[in-house]
Amino acid sequence: MSRHILLKAAALLSYFSFYLFVSATQLNAEQARFFWLWYGIPTLLILLMPKRWHVFARGLAVGQGFYFCQQAMVPLALAIPSGFSNGTGSFVGVVLAHALLVFAALWHEWPSKTADVVLLGCGAAASLLFITLSVHRWEGTRSMPSVSDVNRTVGCLDSYALAHGGLYPASFVELTRTTGRYCVSGPLSSGPWRPPKLVYQPTQGSDGRIVGYSILFGPDDFWGKVRTKWYVDQTGLVHSAPAGQTATKQSPVATNEVLELKTWSECYAKFAAAHPASGESFQWKLMLWPKGRCEPDIGNIQDGHIQLVQSYTGYFHLKTPEASGKQSGFYVIARPNRYGETGIRSYYVDETGIIRGTPHNREPNSTDEPIPECEWTEHENCSSN
Repeated sequence: MSRHILLKAAALLSYFSFYLFVSATQLNAEQARFFWLWYGIPTLLILLMPKRWHVFARGLAVGQGFYFCQQAMVPLALAIPSGFSNGTGSFVGVVLAHALLVFAALWHEWPSKTADVVLLGCGAAASLLFITLSVHRWEGTRSMPSVSDVNRTVGCLDSYALAHGGLYPASFVELTRTTGRYCVSGPLSSGPWRPPKLVYQPTQGSDGRIVGYSILFGPDDFWGKVRTKWYVDQTGLVHSAPAGQTATKQSPVATNEVLELKTWSECYAKFAAAHPASGESFQWKLMLWPKGRCEPDIGNIQDGHIQLVQSYTGYFHLKTPEASGKQSGFYVIARPNRYGETGIRSYYVDETGIIRGTPHNREPNSTDEPIPECEWTEHENCSSN
C-alpha cells in the first residue's frame, strides 16, 4: 500500500469513526451538524485532494489528529474507569482512528524541500484554525444569558425609567453608563465574533421619546446570529417562541410562578366561600399544611408566609374585619426573593381569585392591573397583553 493511499484510508476511517460516535451519543441535529463541521470537513478535504497536494493533506491530518487526541485525553481518562458503555467504546474508536490518521501522516519521510515544509505547516495551521473557529462558534450556540441575567437587565431598566420620568435609554451603552456595567450580560456591541446576547429594541412614542422597549435573546447559530428564542419587555414577562420561530409579544409566556399561585388561590378562595361562618377558611396552616385541602400542597409555611416555586415568597394577610367583627377576606402578596435576580414581577391576589401584577420594585396592591390568562395557561398566545 502506498503512503498516499494509506493516508486516505486513515482519513476515511476517521471520518466514519466520527459518525459512529455521533450515532452512539445523544446529540440533536444541530449538535451533530457542528461535530461534522468540526471534524468532517478537514477529513473530507484529505480524501478529495489529488496526489500533488499530498503534503498539504498530511498537514491537515496532523493538525486535526493532534488537536482531537490532545482534547480527548482527559475525558477518555475519566470515562474508561467507569466502564465501556456504547458511548465510551465509540469515543475510544474515534481516538484510535485519529491516532492512526496522525501516524499515517507522520510515517512519511520529513519533506526535504523548504516549499514542502511550508506547505505541510500551512495545512496543519489551516486545520487548527478551522477547528478553533468551529469550537468558538460551538460554544456560542450553547451560551446565552441566564434568567437572572435578563431579570437584572429588566430591573436596571426599571430603575432607569424611575429616575428619568418613565423614559427608557436609547441603548445598553446609555443604560450601563448610568446604572453600571453589571446591568447587561455579554458584549454591548455586536461584531462577527462578538454577537450580542441581548438585543435591545427601544420603542418611541409619538413625540420621539423612548417610552418602552423589548429585548430579544437566545443562543447563537453557527454564523454568529442570535436566535431570538425569547422576548421580554417592560412588563417583565418572558415569552417563548415555538421551535424555528422568532419570539414576539404575542408568543406564549414561559412557565413562571403564576401557575402555582393561580392554582392555589382559586382553591383557597373556593374553600373560603364555602365556609363563611366557620372561620376555618382563613386559617393559613389549616388550609395548606400539613396535607392541606388545596393543591399544590405547600408544606413550608412559617410566620405567615410560604415559598412559591424556588424564587418567590408569598405573604398571607387578613383584611380588616367588618364593623360586626366578621372576617372580610384575605389577600396574598407574592414577591421575588431578590428583585432583579430571582424575578421581576410581584403579584397580589385576594378572595376574588383575581391575580394582579406589577413589574416595579414595590409591593403590589389591589389597584394593579389584572394579569392576562396567558400567564397561567400553557401555550396560549398573549395577544391581549
